[in-house]
Order: sequence, then C-alpha cells, then structure tokens
Amino acid sequence: PPPPPKRNAVPAGNNHPLAAATTATANNTTRPDAPGVVGTATTAANNYPPPIHTSPNVPSKPIASATTAGMTTPPRRVKVTSATVSPARTLDSQADAFLSAPSYRTNQLGLEPVLRPLPLPPGEEGVQRVRTLVERRAWGDVLKLSANVLHSGNPHADVYSSLLLLPTFAPKSDVEALPLPMKLETAEVMALHCHALLKLRRYADLEKEVAKWNFLFQNDASAVSPDWLPWSIHILGAQSLQYTGEFDHAADVLQDVQSRIPPEDASALASVNIALANLYIRQEQWRLAFGTLDRISDLIPAATELEISHSSKYSAFASTEALKSTLAAAYQCEVRFRQGKALLQIGALPQVAELFEYARKEWTAANEQIPQELASHPAVVLMFCQMEVNEGLFYFAQNNYDHALSSFEKGLDILQSQDLLTQKYNPNAYLGTGVLCFDTPSELYSECVNNMALCNLYGCKMQNAVSQLEDLVRSDPTAFLTERVAFNLCTLYELGADSAVSARRKRVLQLIAKRFFLHDIGPESFRVS
Repeated sequence: PPPPPKRNAVPAGNNHPLAAATTATANNTTRPDAPGVVGTATTAANNYPPPIHTSPNVPSKPIASATTAGMTTPPRRVKVTSATVSPARTLDSQADAFLSAPSYRTNQLGLEPVLRPLPLPPGEEGVQRVRTLVERRAWGDVLKLSANVLHSGNPHADVYSSLLLLPTFAPKSDVEALPLPMKLETAEVMALHCHALLKLRRYADLEKEVAKWNFLFQNDASAVSPDWLPWSIHILGAQSLQYTGEFDHAADVLQDVQSRIPPEDASALASVNIALANLYIRQEQWRLAFGTLDRISDLIPAATELEISHSSKYSAFASTEALKSTLAAAYQCEVRFRQGKALLQIGALPQVAELFEYARKEWTAANEQIPQELASHPAVVLMFCQMEVNEGLFYFAQNNYDHALSSFEKGLDILQSQDLLTQKYNPNAYLGTGVLCFDTPSELYSECVNNMALCNLYGCKMQNAVSQLEDLVRSDPTAFLTERVAFNLCTLYELGADSAVSARRKRVLQLIAKRFFLHDIGPESFRVS
C-alpha cells in the first residue's frame, strides 16, 4: 500500500523549550493499521490508528450607476446581514464553546472546563521532562528531547553509546562505574524514543534505530547483553519487526529471546509470552495464542512470588501468603479475560461465558480478604470494572445492546466513584516490567464510554451517542481524545448532519487535538479531505 500522508509536528506551546515550529516528515514504508471504526466494540487496548482552509469572504462588486460614475471616492458600503443568519465564528471560538459546554466534569465534579493544557512545570529537564511530555502525549517533542538526552554528551549519552554497533563518539566516562539507576534511566529513554516513533508512525525510522543496538540477538547472534539491561528492551526490539511486516521473523526472535531468559526469571518469561500471544492474536493464529496464554497462566505463581519478594512495599508485611494468593488470583483473572476476548473474535460465545463466569467467581472469593498493601495495585483496583466491561462485550457480541449498555454504565460508575482518572505517567506501559500490563483507569473509562456510544448508535439513539463521546472529550482532551474516539465521533457527525455541519464539527475537533498537542492522532482519524 502507499505510504501514509506527511504529518506536521506540532510544538508543545510557546513556553516550551522545544517550541520551534519545525516540520517532521514521516518516512514510512508500511501503512499503519486503520483506527477502530464505528460498529466494532472495543475488545482490548490496541497498540495501533490537511488542515481545511476556508476561503476568504469576497465582497460583492458594487454596481456602477450614472450618479456614481464620475465620483473619485466610492460611496461607503453598508453590509447587510440577515436576521436569520448567525455571525461567523472563528474555529478557536467554536472550540472554546465546545469545551465549555456542560459535561460530567462541570456538572458532577464541579470543576472548571479545560480550555487549554496547563503550562509545563518549570525547572524540569532531561528524563523528567521527557516523562512529562509522555503524559501530555506530545510525542513529537518526546522524540526530539529523548534524542537530545541520548546524544548530548551527558552520562545517559555515554551509556547509550556503549550499546550501539557503530557509536558516533566514544563514552567520556566509565560506563561500568556509572550507578545502576542512571543505566536504567537510559534504557527507559530508549524505550520512550521507540514508542514516540511508533506513535508518530515512523516505522522506517524505528527499524533503523533498533538496527543500531549491539546487544540484540536479532542483529548479532553472538551479541552479549549487559546484565543490567532489562529483557523488556529485547522484547521491544523483537516487536518492532511487526511494523515492517516481518511477523514470522518477530515470532522467531521472541522465541529466541524466551530461550535465553533464565528459568527463574518468571516475570520476564511472562512478558515475552504476552508479546507472543498478542502477535498470534493479531495474526489470527488461535491455537498458538491460546497455548501461549496457558503458559502465562502456569508462570503466574512463580512470577507473583518474585514480584512480592523484590518489592520494598511488601517487605514489612508479616505473612506474604495472603499477598501471593490475592495477587495470583488477580493475574489469573486477567489471563481468563484475555482468553475470553480472543474467543469473542471467533464467535465462541458459550466458552466466553464460561471463562468470564469462572473469573468472576474466582475474584469474588479472593476479594473477601484483600490485604491493605494491595488496595492500590492496578490488578486489584480495576478488577470489578474490568468484569463489567467484559460482560458488556459479551452482550454486545450477542446484539443485546440494552444489557451491554447497562454493563458499561456499571463499569463507568465504578471508575467515577474511585476518582482514579488523573492522567499519570506509567513506566510499566512502556517498559513492560510487570507480570502483566493492565489498562489504566483512563483507558478503561474511555473504553466504557466509547462502547456505550456504540450501543446507543445500534439502538437508534444517535444524539445520545454523540453527546456521550463529546462529554468524554470535554472531561479531559489529553486523557480521552484518542484516535478511536476521534474517528468514531467524526463518523457520527457524518451520519447525523449534512456535509457542511459535519465538516465544521470535525475541524473543531481537529483544532482541539492540535491545541492540546496530541501528536498521536493523525488527520485520517478526523475523516477530513
């Protein structure tokens, strides 16, 4: 297929040190997957989805008359506006009006509407500023600043240079003597740099970046990986092959990485199997996918024990058996959910119902004695909400939209009651350092509202569907205006209004994404031409 259109990088505000108005061109050879479309409920958090200029008003040419032909100064023109036509508003004022409309944020929470992003915190630099930009989804700036951190001659750059096949400069310090946190931060910045390339769909550049790494076995079979380097970097390098169409090669490399991980490192083994399961599901290789998910289930007891023994949060707890059993139950339920969602895609509804019911009973029993130390763990906090979402997906697959809508509403109520929707940087989402990666509260919230809108659409309640997605965007554009939400909302605009009205609404939504520096939403998500 042809390469995607060129995209303009949007600077992150005048108060940002990287606010130079530069243009970044996507140099890709592979077209990205199309974003989620209206008509398909969200089943999992997927890794992957020209400005319109209005012509200026041209005043009509005055009609010459005998009484004006000899005048050297033309008469003053009087513009007559019809009483039935509202004066034109700029896109900025329309965006302000959209964001200022009543919403859950203003009515239920009593907060002021969010019209513009907050200024970046003063005094930040280096790795901390990169993390803040990731929170803001300003991926164009993440790409520039992470490259600066890795090449600017600081200790992070020394560590990075030592990991390259052909370094551009020799390290100025003894990398082995550098503290471990400095090295791990470098690995984190490398991962964020690669994720920025993914979000911006610069797959060819991602391929070139990964090909530089001297520790990857896919680049050199005799490569030696430093002991401190997380296995998640190897997994990320293997996963990058998917985006250049090398699915079979990616599976082979992941299998090779799995064979090199020590048997006692159950967490890393679980992580590589998660990557394999996602790859097989994407390729619709169902037997391999379910076999891999079964291996993850077998690894959970050892991985859970490893997580508890290596975490300082649980060191003061007298008995770790309650921690292990509760956390293991949460992880097992998550595996059941993934199996059920895969079965939904092939239409095996009886098996889906059995898996979801088994997970509900298992977690209800474990929930009776949850240790206080696990009260804030993401696997524990969001479990009941995830159950309601899964139940809604099951009813949606049966075309039972009323029951599905009720389940999604219950999940939404759980999230709203817990007040967990603040967008925060989550390193586990990019480094894969945990046993399993869970959806964040904001991702689950967006999934609930998006699927509620689809239920209303199929129930012939178009205005309810539009209102729900618009309310979601108003609540926090940075957290909730995603590719899927933008694409579905713009599609609803097309279905519910004439072309002129829908085009105006789509341009307003596109301006909001630009105003909040949401670089990971391409113009194709707004369905503009």
